Amino acid sequence: MIRYAKLIVTVSGSSIWEGLMLKKPGIAFGHQFYNILSMIKKVDDPETLPHLVKEQLEHWRYDEEELLQYLAALLEDSVEVDLFYLWEREGNEQKKREELRPLANLLGKKLGLIKG
Repeated sequence: MIRYAKLIVTVSGSSIWEGLMLKKPGIAFGHQFYNILSMIKKVDDPETLPHLVKEQLEHWRYDEEELLQYLAALLEDSVEVDLFYLWEREGNEQKKREELRPLANLLGKKLGLIKG
């Protein structure tokens, strides 16, 4: 369905992100990680929605360079952790600590608690 849409509007979720990968404009009501992108418009006041829809349909411009820079920054500040498995399935507390260490280190660096 997203492939054939002219505009993606959502309260929350990944549909705008998926649409962006297909070069579709988006409008978000909720706070999402992708709202920082200039290609996505955030609804702060519901009365502005008609204006935002018109703006996105008539003047939207896909910016691949901005998206690539955003993805690069996102990957740079990411670590691979299977939180569901660790919280729900892993019974070994030592293994949980070991598996969570990369996430803890990243958070510590971002908060200025760890030099790196």
